[in-house]
Formats: sequence, C-alpha cells, structure tokens
Amino acid sequence: MLMSCLFLLLAPRQSLLEVFPEPNHAALRKQVSQLGVIRARLAGGLPAKEATHWRQADLTINAEALQEALDPLALLEVRVNPEGRVRVTRGPGGLSLRVGQATLCLVKVVNGSGGQQRMKPMVHAPGEVTPVVLVDWDPGPPGGDLTGLLVEYRLLRLTGVRAGLYEVVFSVEAGQGTQDLGFRGEAPVLARIRKNDSEK
Repeated sequence: MLMSCLFLLLAPRQSLLEVFPEPNHAALRKQVSQLGVIRARLAGGLPAKEATHWRQADLTINAEALQEALDPLALLEVRVNPEGRVRVTRGPGGLSLRVGQATLCLVKVVNGSGGQQRMKPMVHAPGEVTPVVLVDWDPGPPGGDLTGLLVEYRLLRLTGVRAGLYEVVFSVEAGQGTQDLGFRGEAPVLARIRKNDSEK
C-alpha cells in the first residue's frame, strides 16, 4: 500500500490546467516576459525544454495560446473566486530544491474576484516540527499583489532547509480567512530536497 502511494506521488503530472479567455493579452504578455527574464537570471540560464515554453509564451498572439505554452511549467494554480476565497491545486510542473539555494517556481493565478489584494504564500510539512522549505514571492514586480487581470502568473521563491524527501503542503491567503473550505485551499506536493553543491 505504501509503495503504491509513493508511486502515485512520484508519478509525473500529466493533466494541464484550464485555459481562460483573458481579454488584456498585452498586459499578460508583458508580465510574463518580465517573469521569464527574472527566472532565467536566477537560474543562470534555463534548461532547453523550459526555455522553449517561455519563448513560445512571448511570441503568442492571444492569452489562450500563452496559457497553453506556460501552464506545463506551473507548479501550482491559485484560484480566487468572486467572493475572495482562495483555492490552491497542484499543477503539472515539477519541484526540485537544494538546501540554502533559492529556486523560482511558476504559479498560475486565476483571479475571479477582479481585486488587487495581496497574496500570502505559506508552506508546511505535516509531521515536521521545524520548516523544511522557506517560501515567498519573488521580490521583483509584480510580487504578491494581484493586478486585476483574470489570468496572471507569479514566481514563487522556494528555498530548501533540510535535505530529504518530504510532503509539503502549499496554501495561499488573499486577506485573512480567505482560504477555501474543505481543504481545497491546500495543495500537497512531494519535494525532494538535495544537499547544496558546496556540501560534501
């Protein structure tokens, strides 16, 4: 039973996220271009497959095609409903971390509220007393503030604290008490945290 659960957790994500008709394609593409530059700078260059997705997004002519290009990279999808409730689900993107080394992961945001509130990301590892992953938005624009677009993307800055294989649970608030009900505000992700290259 344990082996079958581990297999499901380790299996690659195949499902793609839902595509939405964001009318302001120019604003979305400008935002995505900025994020792609930030992601490449921190990574010291992108893997060829990931770079292809960012280039495709930058060349798109509508918001739907942009989402189809970028969604395979998204670690999480955050949905804010018209009442401001926040739901977080696992995306198809992977997660690989190193101790003490910041990694930027793509997050898709679907803002059904149309608001410009600030999102606060959180992560915990069930059963662990001390944190195994530190989380925040990348400090570059737009950070954690929503812009009012229906579809947006953000870069989540994750830093491993301790090496090992952990189930980590992500959640996001857009104002106090805005997490969705019935645990839909949380998304578990299997995180493999490796030692830093400088460690023996």
